[in-house]
Amino acid sequence: MASLEQYFPFGIAKMPAFIGREQDESWLEKNMRAGVHTLLLAPRRYGKSSLVLHTLAKGKFPFSELDLQLCRTGKSIEKKIRHGIEQVIFSAVTEKEKILHAAKLFFKKNNKQWKIGLKGFVEVTIEPDRYEDIAENILTSLQFLESVLSQENKKVVIFMDEIQEIINVESSLEIQGAIRHFAQKSSHAVFVFSGSNRRMLRHMFHDNSMPLYQLCDVITLDKIEAKYYQEYLRKISKLTWGFVIADDLIDAIMRLSERHPRRIYNLCLYVWRLIDIQKEKPTIEHIQQAWKKLITADLKGVRYLLSQRNTSQLKVLSYLALKNTRELTSKDAQRITNLSATAIINALQKLEEDDLVERMTSGEYRFIDPVIKAVLTTYEQELI
Repeated sequence: MASLEQYFPFGIAKMPAFIGREQDESWLEKNMRAGVHTLLLAPRRYGKSSLVLHTLAKGKFPFSELDLQLCRTGKSIEKKIRHGIEQVIFSAVTEKEKILHAAKLFFKKNNKQWKIGLKGFVEVTIEPDRYEDIAENILTSLQFLESVLSQENKKVVIFMDEIQEIINVESSLEIQGAIRHFAQKSSHAVFVFSGSNRRMLRHMFHDNSMPLYQLCDVITLDKIEAKYYQEYLRKISKLTWGFVIADDLIDAIMRLSERHPRRIYNLCLYVWRLIDIQKEKPTIEHIQQAWKKLITADLKGVRYLLSQRNTSQLKVLSYLALKNTRELTSKDAQRITNLSATAIINALQKLEEDDLVERMTSGEYRFIDPVIKAVLTTYEQELI
């Protein structure tokens, strides 16, 4: 039997916890096999990485995962990409001497002075020799990858997470241009891009002034349908408790977590731990107790996040949490928040850009993370 943490993970959702994304998985796998580059759009903690890694594992694709989160310079972006290329070549091609030979021929043919070697006889390394054109180095590395893969008739996936960080470094447009130049011509490498800032991603991939404009097919992830969670919780409760969880308890779990992909697993883990410790049959009180523990556990983190907001944004968040999710520029809303309609609109725009709230097709606003809403209603009522 798996551990509770495997059933209800804090991080990447693997089997058996990977559920409800079968259509997205199938679509993504078809893109990978067809060489169609993909952009994943979703709020933070909605399972983007889980979807990609699950699809890669199931499809048995050689791949390299590049997380650009901490890259602050163009050179660090270049090194991250080069290292990812080294890794994916190693995973795709077994005969390392063949790679070394191909590298020598490639760099000689292209008149590039690059260092080539084996790192501990395990990993092939490629490194430009005092060549400072970052975008050109990235393009050369990718073209070398294509050259090796074409000789071996292999295909690989390059998963670039937090791709929006490229916008903030020097030579940003040139780096994006190098990626596009390669991606449009490659027959053996396919890109999957994702990130935690949807506004910046839309700017990179949907603005016709940007190099990556319309490069990718877009997969947008929403919340997982309730029926998948209902079936999963019944199965796991039967497996771990010996009986099926009651429907009213499932309803309470989904109501509190609002089916946020991360928060529903956080809450379930706390519920299951309480039942394991207290040796009691689960009740609504256990669900409520677990929810309070979860809010308390995340309290300092949420407060730090809120401390980065200005006064107008905090007031709008508090009004949303405590009062109403519609008519946010009404006279009543302006009176309660002591903000003008323009200030409320500007605050909402920034909160949407930063994925704290989102506007539904109905015109209603909602918190993306229900724990932030719960912290505001429970501990920070004085903010409004």
